[in-house]
Amino acid sequence: MKNKAGFRPGDILVILLCLALVVLSFVFIKAHGGGKKTLVIMGMGKEYSYSMDHDGTYEVQGRLGTSVIEVSDGKVRFVESPCPTKSCVQHAPISSVGEWSACLPNEILVQIEGNESDKVDALSF
Repeated sequence: MKNKAGFRPGDILVILLCLALVVLSFVFIKAHGGGKKTLVIMGMGKEYSYSMDHDGTYEVQGRLGTSVIEVSDGKVRFVESPCPTKSCVQHAPISSVGEWSACLPNEILVQIEGNESDKVDALSF
């Protein structure tokens, strides 16, 4: 027997199951989605890679001296640097794939690399 909208009781059940599958898929992909994030630090012609899964502090030699970079709670930031303006230290922490921060006077670049599927944009919702 159909209701006014033309749906049978089984149709409504199938629609609800499909919606639940979409929501559960999104939650699973977000929780286990793809690759790990990697912190890449470049300075003085050398490149270092560190997992973003673990907190840590890294000292990197640059043209002017040693810069200190911190990974904490999945975010990366310059803690100390010998540059004159300290704008790298004042910069907000970075945390997403593709983001970068640099101390230009000390010639040090930090960048987060990983799977592009880790990014969520407006179309993902």
